[in-house]
Amino acid sequence: PLLLQAANRLFGNFGELLDLHQSHRMCNLPDAAQEEEEEPEDEADLEGLGPEDEDEADRRRLERQERAAAKRTQKMLRQVDPELVESHFLRPADQTIRQADIPERLQLLGKSVLESVPEEGRRQLLDEAARWVTDHLFGQQSTESKVREVVEDGILEVTGECPRNYAIGQQQAPGSEHLWPPWLLDEVDAHSGGLDLRNNRALLVRRGKRFRDYAHLSHDSRAAEERRLLERWRGDAEEQGQLRKAVRTVLEHVFERQEEVPLVAMYRKEQCGELLALRETDIPETTGNERKAQTDPDDRYPKGTIQPKHRRIRRWDVLWAVFNMGVRFMELYKRRMKRIEVYQRMYDRAATEDEKDVIAACHELLVNRMHTVQGMDDIDAKFKRVLDLSAAFGDLSLENGEGGGGAVRRPGRPNAVKKFVKLGLPGLLKDSKVCLSMEDFRDNVDKHEALSLPDDPPERPEEWARQQITIMGWDDEEADADAKLLAQPQLLLRAMQLLLVGELAAEPCLRQVVRNELYQHALLSTSPTAAGEEALDPFHPYGITKHLVDKKVASLEGSDTWLRVLAAEKAGLISVKIEWPEANLKASLADVGELYVSDNIAEVAVAWNDWRRGVLAAAVQERLLPAMLSELKARLTATAIETVLLQVQDRFWHFVSQQPVRILEVPDDQTEQEPVQMEAPRFMAVVWGAGQDGDGPTTIVQLDGQGNLKDLLTAGQLSGNVPRTVNSGSREQPVFDPAADPKKSRDSHKIREKILEHKPNAILVATSSPQSKQIKDDMEKISQYTESDARFKDELLPHLENKRVDVMWGDDRIANLWANSEAAKAEFPDYSFLVRKAVGLGRMALDPLAVISTLLGRRKELLSLKLHELQAQLPQDLLATRLEQALITAVAQVGVDLNAMAANTWRQAPLQFVPGLGPRKARALLSAVAANDNHVKTRVDLLRPNDADTPFGAAPASDLQQLGVNVFRNAAPFLRVRRGEVAALQNEEEFDALDDARIHPENETLLQVILEEAFPDLVEAGSGVDVRTAIEAPGNLQQLDLWSVADANNHLFKLPTLVDMLHELLAPYAELRLTPGTPDDEEALYLRHGETRDSLKEGKLVEAKVIWVGETEVKVVIQSNGMEAIIPQALVSSQNTMPPLSQLFKPGAVVTARITKEDVSQEAQFDERNQRRVTMYLTTATKKLQAFRDWEQRYCADMDKAYKLPEEKQQQQQ
Repeated sequence: PLLLQAANRLFGNFGELLDLHQSHRMCNLPDAAQEEEEEPEDEADLEGLGPEDEDEADRRRLERQERAAAKRTQKMLRQVDPELVESHFLRPADQTIRQADIPERLQLLGKSVLESVPEEGRRQLLDEAARWVTDHLFGQQSTESKVREVVEDGILEVTGECPRNYAIGQQQAPGSEHLWPPWLLDEVDAHSGGLDLRNNRALLVRRGKRFRDYAHLSHDSRAAEERRLLERWRGDAEEQGQLRKAVRTVLEHVFERQEEVPLVAMYRKEQCGELLALRETDIPETTGNERKAQTDPDDRYPKGTIQPKHRRIRRWDVLWAVFNMGVRFMELYKRRMKRIEVYQRMYDRAATEDEKDVIAACHELLVNRMHTVQGMDDIDAKFKRVLDLSAAFGDLSLENGEGGGGAVRRPGRPNAVKKFVKLGLPGLLKDSKVCLSMEDFRDNVDKHEALSLPDDPPERPEEWARQQITIMGWDDEEADADAKLLAQPQLLLRAMQLLLVGELAAEPCLRQVVRNELYQHALLSTSPTAAGEEALDPFHPYGITKHLVDKKVASLEGSDTWLRVLAAEKAGLISVKIEWPEANLKASLADVGELYVSDNIAEVAVAWNDWRRGVLAAAVQERLLPAMLSELKARLTATAIETVLLQVQDRFWHFVSQQPVRILEVPDDQTEQEPVQMEAPRFMAVVWGAGQDGDGPTTIVQLDGQGNLKDLLTAGQLSGNVPRTVNSGSREQPVFDPAADPKKSRDSHKIREKILEHKPNAILVATSSPQSKQIKDDMEKISQYTESDARFKDELLPHLENKRVDVMWGDDRIANLWANSEAAKAEFPDYSFLVRKAVGLGRMALDPLAVISTLLGRRKELLSLKLHELQAQLPQDLLATRLEQALITAVAQVGVDLNAMAANTWRQAPLQFVPGLGPRKARALLSAVAANDNHVKTRVDLLRPNDADTPFGAAPASDLQQLGVNVFRNAAPFLRVRRGEVAALQNEEEFDALDDARIHPENETLLQVILEEAFPDLVEAGSGVDVRTAIEAPGNLQQLDLWSVADANNHLFKLPTLVDMLHELLAPYAELRLTPGTPDDEEALYLRHGETRDSLKEGKLVEAKVIWVGETEVKVVIQSNGMEAIIPQALVSSQNTMPPLSQLFKPGAVVTARITKEDVSQEAQFDERNQRRVTMYLTTATKKLQAFRDWEQRYCADMDKAYKLPEEKQQQQQ
C-alpha cells in the first residue's frame, strides 16, 4: 500500500498505468530472459540509525519506496504504447501540471509572459495589453462585431446608489439623490419617480435598442438617436477609460493572479464594469414582467427589480472575448520579444552603417508601433530586405538569428539586386536624392503631408542616367561583367526602379496604406459554373453566393458569406473574383504618389515625377497587390470563422443551458402548496429500432433516479414501419388501445407490466425517426389505459410522486453521439447501440451536462454534433476550445456535486470543466475521493496540507488534499458538497450548508457579517448563526438593510457580491437553466425528420408521395425525409375551377410541390392529452411551382443587395 501511495503521488492514478501495462503484457508477452530482475532493497541508507531514530528511518524508507515506484513506473511507461500513456495523462509533464498550483487550462496556454517580466514591467505590459485588447474588441481595429454590439447596447445589472452622471437632468427631491431615473431602467414604471436599488438589483439600459427614452420616436428618428447616443459614448473619454480599466483588471486577474473567467465573472464582478453587459437572450425576468403571472406579488421587490428566483444562467460573451484576445496579445508579445532579440543579435553583425540604421529602425517600429500580426509581418518584410541584400549575415535565420534553422531565403535564380548593391547603386540613390529615402517617405505618410521632397536633377532621367554611368565608370571597357548590367541609361533606370520597388514593397507604412485601401475598396464578384447553375437554388446552403456582383469585401464582416463562397468554390459551383477597381486604384496611387514626388512643375521635374510614380505603381501593383490580396482572403476567412464560431456557440448553448426534465411532486394531501421539483426522477426511455434488418428492434430501458440501468425490453411489434393502432371499439366510442391491437398487444402488455414494476415518473420517446410519432402515440395510450387499470391505484399510484406517468419527447442528438462514444462502450460493452442510446437519453433527462461533458474528453466526439451547416469549414481545435468554454461557463454556474459524482461514475465528466481543474487535476481529485471512502465532507478538505494556512481555513489531514490554494480559489465555489440523493450518505450527520451554496469560501467573513446583522438575537444569546439557520428562516434575511450593513462595515465596494450572497441564501442553488429539458411538438417534428426551419423554408420544392385523397385535401409524404404533409384543395391549382381531387391524385403517385404557409401552420389541433399537433402544408399550383424568380428575390436579392438576379446582372455588365 505504501508503494502504491508513493506511485500515486508521483504519477497520479497509478492504477490506470497498471491496467495499461497488464493489457500490453496480454498482447505482447516478453520472454522471461528479457524481464529485468527487480533490484533487492538496499538497507544501507539505514546504517548508523538507532532505535531512537525511527522517524528518520521511516522517512528514508519512504524515499526509497518512492524511488522504487518511480523506477518501476518508468519501466512500465517504456513498455506501454506512448499514445496510450499520453491519452491517459501519465507522462511526467502531466504530473507536473497536476502538481502545479496553477489552473490547468492556464498552464496549457504555455508559460505566462508575466512570469519573465519584472514588477514594474508587468504594470506597463498590462497597460499595453488593455489598450490593445480594447482597441481590437471595441475600437478601430475591432472585428468582433457581436461582442462589440453587446457592450454597445449597454444592458447591465446594477445595484447601489445611482452615479451622479447618470442622473443628469433629473429633478430630485432632497434625500432622494440615490434613486435611479426610471428611464434608465428596463421594465420600470416611467412615472415612478425613481427606484431605490440600495438593497435590490435592476437592469440598466442607457443606450441601444431597449433604451426607452426614444421609444416614442419614428423608426428613422430612433435609429438616428441610437447612433447619436452610441457615438457620444464612444467619444466620452471617461467612459472609454473605465472600459479600458475594466479590461486591464480582467487581464490582471487572469494572467497575473491566475483566475479563470467564471471566477472573475461571479466573484470579481465589481471590477468588471461594462464587460458584464448582457445579451438580449440572457436578460432575466424582473418583478411584474414574469412569463408566468404571479399570484402573490411581493412588496419587497418593486416593479422592475430582479428577485432571487429570477436569476438565470449567462454566457459571459464579453469576458471570454477579452480572455481570448488577451491570449492573442500574449502570443503576439512573445513573438515580438523573440524578434527583438534576433534584431539585436543581427545588429551586432551588420557590415555597414546603413544596415545598422535599417535594423535600428525596424527595432524601433517593433517596440513602438507593433499592434497587429500584419504590422509585425510588415516590419519583418523590411528586415528581410536587409537580410537578403547583405552578405554579412550568411545563412542567418530570422527565426532565431542563427545559421542553419528556418531559412528565410527562397532558393532559385541569382539575386540581381545583390549585384546592384555591390556596384554601389544604393549609394548613388542616396547621394543623388532623386527619390525620397524610406525614412522621409514614412514621415510624409505618417503626417499625411509632403514634409520632405526629392531633388529634381536639371537633366531628364535618360540624360542624368548617362552622366552617372560615365561618372561611375560602368561603361568602361575594363569594367567587370556585372557593371555591364548598368552600362546603358535604360538599364540603369530599370535597375534603380527594381531596387526602389523592393524597398517600397518592404516599407511598413506603404504596406499598411495598401492594406487599408484594398480592404475599403476591394469588390467581390461570383459567377456560377455549369454545375452551380444547376445545383444552386435559393434554398441551397450556398445559394446566396451564386450571383454576387461588386460586393464590398468590407461588408462581409460579421457574416458567414465568405465561408459559403469558399465552400461553393471548393465544390466547383462558382468562380470567385476579388479585384481593386481601376478607378479606386488610380485614386489611391495618386494620393500616396503626392507624398513621393516633388512639387516642381518644370518640364524636367514632371518627367522625373512620372518616373517616380511608375516606380510606386510597380511596387503596389506588381509586388504588394498580390500579397495583399492573399492576406485579405486570409483576413476574411478568419473573421468569417469567428462569426460562424459564435453562431455555433449560440446553438451549442441550447444544449448546455438545458435543464433536467422537470417532474413535479404532487403532495398527497390536497393542499395548495406549490409542487416541488423531484431531484431524482425515474425515467423509462424508448428508442425506435428498424428491426432485425436494421440496428435492432425498438428498445426500452428503465433507469433509476441515479441514472443506473435497471431493466430493458425489446419491442419487435413496435419496430420498423409501425402501423397505426386500430380501433378496437365502435365508431361511436372508439378505443385506440395498443394492448387490444393484435399487431401490438404482446409488446404493449410487456410495457404495461414494466411500468407497474418500475414505476417510472415519465417515459421519454426519442425523436430519432418519423416512426417515433406513432411510438409516442402508442406509449401515451399504454400509459393512459394503465392509469385506468385498477392495479394502477393499488400498485403504482402510491409510489408515483407526480401521480401520473408522463409521456414526452426526448431530443436524442446528444444521446446518439454518446451511444457511440468511448465512455458508453466501456460502461456497456455487451449491450447494443440502441440500449446505450436509450440510456443516454434517460441520463440527458437527469443531468444533461454530465452526458455532454463526457463527449468532450480525449476523443472529442462532441465535434460530430451538427450545429451549423458550415461547421466542416472550421478549424477543429478552435471549435473544441469554444465548445469547452461554453461547457466551463455552464458547469461553473450549475455546479458539480462531488458526492453524487463519486457515487455515479457517469456523472464525473463535468469535474474537468470546473474552473481551476482540467482532465489531469480532475483525475487526481477523483482518485483521492475514491480513496476517502468515496465521499467528501467539506470543501476545505481538498486543500493541500502546506496550503492550509489560507483565508479558507485549515483542514485535518486526509487523502483528499489535492488542491493548492490558487487552484482551490478557482474551483471551490463551483464544487457542491452535500448529502443529496446518495444512498450511502443518508446516515451521515448533517453537512455544512455553506458547502452547498454559490458562496465563495473566501467570502466567509462577509457572510458572517450578513448573518449576524440578520439574526441579532442569536448573536446576543451566544448561540451563533450558521448558513442552515439563515436558509430555514428567510424572513430575517428579507428584512435586512444590506446597504446599511455594507456601509457600516466598509464593504460598499462589495455590494454586488453581497447582493449575490443574499440571493443565494434566499434561493440556495436555485436552477438557473431555463431551456426546457424536452422539445415541444413543433421542434420534435423537425428532429424526427432530420430537418430544421432553414432546410424547410417556405417555397422549397419537394417530391411527395400521395398516401390518401379526401374531398378537401390530399395527404402526402415528403420523400426526402418521410414527413407527412397536406395539400389543401385551395392550393392544388391556380385555376378557379378544377375536377375533384380523386381525379387529380392517386395514392402512390409522386407529385412536385412547394412548401407554403410559413413552414408550419399556426392552427392548433389537440389530442386527448392536449398536445399540440403541427402540420406541413404544400401547394401544387402551377403559378407557385414556376415562381423561381420570386424565391430568388426573397431569399437572395432581398437578403444581400449585392446579389443580382440574372437579368439585372446582365444589364449591369452591359
